[in-house]
Amino acid sequence: MAPPASSHGARAVVILAILFCMACDGKPCSQPPDYAKADEQVVESLDDMLKKGNAYENQRTRVLEINAGLDPNRRVFRRSYEHIRVRLIDQLVAVTPDVDVFHALLYDLHATFMRYVYAVIDVSVTAHRWFTNDQRKAMTKDWEEPPDDYTIPWSVKRGIDLAMLEIKATDEQKTQVKALRDDMEKKTDKLLKDQHAVRMKLIAEWHATKIDPAAVRTHIDEGALQISMFVHKFADHAFEVNAAFTPQQRMWTNKQVNKLRRCPAEVR
Repeated sequence: MAPPASSHGARAVVILAILFCMACDGKPCSQPPDYAKADEQVVESLDDMLKKGNAYENQRTRVLEINAGLDPNRRVFRRSYEHIRVRLIDQLVAVTPDVDVFHALLYDLHATFMRYVYAVIDVSVTAHRWFTNDQRKAMTKDWEEPPDDYTIPWSVKRGIDLAMLEIKATDEQKTQVKALRDDMEKKTDKLLKDQHAVRMKLIAEWHATKIDPAAVRTHIDEGALQISMFVHKFADHAFEVNAAFTPQQRMWTNKQVNKLRRCPAEVR
């Protein structure tokens, strides 16, 4: 269980804090999330990584045991996430959103998730000594590829354009939204490349004969700070654009946001 997996987890903060309002795993948001399926996918990812490292059965057994030991940490995070998610939506649809409260909720989400990430780091450091140098290098070979230049998907751009038509946005409003979109495209590209640099530092630690737990935490904190700054800047820009909409226009956008409310998740 390599530390770079923690880096993947840290990057999920972007999804949790921002993209949670764009999709619900391809299902109606009224349905609770399928966390059991998510747990299965974690095991599948671990199996794939272990196969690449030609892990022995006893190594696989030990890794799956420590992964199962993280279940309590996952439950705590998921409960907190579901609670914070509802409060974020409440702020997004409020007549007068409290930007300070919204940022405070994002900080809470970040702190809650990082507690889980640190738990993953601890077991990753423990697992490090179970594998040979060759095994560890084989496990993470696919993680060393740098990201391509980021561009916002056409489907997202089209969705934004259709929303502007729906609310009968003025030319000035369209210009504001486009400026935000273009700015976030550039910032996202920079973030992904900065995150790759952090990931390479984590991979170097995983490949080392003796791992440095303090260095791993430092690199994780570096990557998490990059994400946190990105998320809060995005929120500020989004509220600026929202303030430019009329009350009637916000009624339509709020209706779309309210569709994100869902049945409480069953967190076992």
